[in-house]
Amino acid sequence: MALLDVILGGGMSSRLFQEVLKSGGLAYSVFSSYSAYDDAGELSMYAGTAPKRIDEALDVMSDEAKRIASEGVVDQELARAKQNLRATTLMNLEDTAARMSRIGAVCCCMVTSCRSRRSRVASTP
Repeated sequence: MALLDVILGGGMSSRLFQEVLKSGGLAYSVFSSYSAYDDAGELSMYAGTAPKRIDEALDVMSDEAKRIASEGVVDQELARAKQNLRATTLMNLEDTAARMSRIGAVCCCMVTSCRSRRSRVASTP
């Protein structure tokens, strides 16, 4: 799902962005996003456009979703999306909040493990 998100609306090389460019500035912003859950997911598309161009924007977005469903993606597109996802993931790992979350998770696991060990030792006859 993440690869489809990158291909469809993940940046300036995405299908949605390119179609908006071809349409002569149909929207001032266009992207897709996804949310993954345990047993389902959601892929959504967004376009910021003038009220009088809403129908045109919806047509472009709908056509692109149909085209990707019927024709799939080409190897070059898939390779570019994989590289983009790898790079984005690595960059996000360096984010200060992400680093602190990982450190906090490790510390919490250590504390939980120590408490668990203490309770086992205390309950041993």
